[in-house]
Amino acid sequence: MQLPQTLLIDIPQDLKDLSDEQHKVLAECLRATLELGVRFNSKVILFSHVYALGAALDTWLQGSLLHNAREDLVEQQQVLLNKLVSGLDAKGLTLETKVVWGKHLDDALVSAYGDNLPDLVIQPSQHHLFAASIIRQPNEWRMIRMPKVPVILQQKANALRGRVLLTVDVGELEETQESNLAAIRKAKKWCEMTDSELHIINAFPSVADLMAFAPAEWTVPQIQSTLKEQHSERLKKLAMDAGLLPDRAHVAEGQVAQVVDHFAEELDANLVMISSHCRKGMQGFFIGNTAEIVLEQTKCNLLVLKPLEE
Repeated sequence: MQLPQTLLIDIPQDLKDLSDEQHKVLAECLRATLELGVRFNSKVILFSHVYALGAALDTWLQGSLLHNAREDLVEQQQVLLNKLVSGLDAKGLTLETKVVWGKHLDDALVSAYGDNLPDLVIQPSQHHLFAASIIRQPNEWRMIRMPKVPVILQQKANALRGRVLLTVDVGELEETQESNLAAIRKAKKWCEMTDSELHIINAFPSVADLMAFAPAEWTVPQIQSTLKEQHSERLKKLAMDAGLLPDRAHVAEGQVAQVVDHFAEELDANLVMISSHCRKGMQGFFIGNTAEIVLEQTKCNLLVLKPLEE
């Protein structure tokens, strides 16, 4: 992960309709973004995309009327952003604002910046109904699936530095070693830039998930012990190869989201880092991305790394 030159924070369109908790998360997002901007000497953009169904349908609004309706929404949101900026302590940074028409954040970013996308997006986040999200794909999911651009999905009103917990997969070490080491390199760079402490976590499947594949004569304790020993040895090797202290590597049985949630609380981690395969289309529908499950089943702040982002 290189030093981000451009930080972009997503400002919701419906500011007046946010709950008290959502306002707290947004306020912390703004504070954290400005802090990162000072630390990285980065440009900070307050970005908003606006959409209204009435102004999206061209069946009853046409030509200049349709254009004016959208422009009015953009101008109204721009006024709100300017008011928001005027109340911030910019810490010597030059803050930019930009509002564009668009239903989805990822499409709005491409519309506004083309190939010159920001280096890091910070997005206030909230939980969604998982089953509905598979069909609807909320903005958080769309950003997880958007290639190249790493995104911080902030769900808690706390800082984005301190202790960082990175998820790794050592189930098949030969196949995942390089991707694990690449993720650790990015995480270590982030921790160096933010004075944070890095921990890594691996979750291995529960015995119930593997009973059908185990030898018939094996007992549950045998399977559990073997699994833990295998994953512990692989994680130990990964930590050694990556230059991490052994006490910063953790392994536990269970689903990834449950394990991450437990260890993030136990370590008092302010940020969880996870890589995304950016699966879209049919792969996204049937397989999905682990980051989406972690987002919906925990209250952690997530920094989602992308495969093409170094």
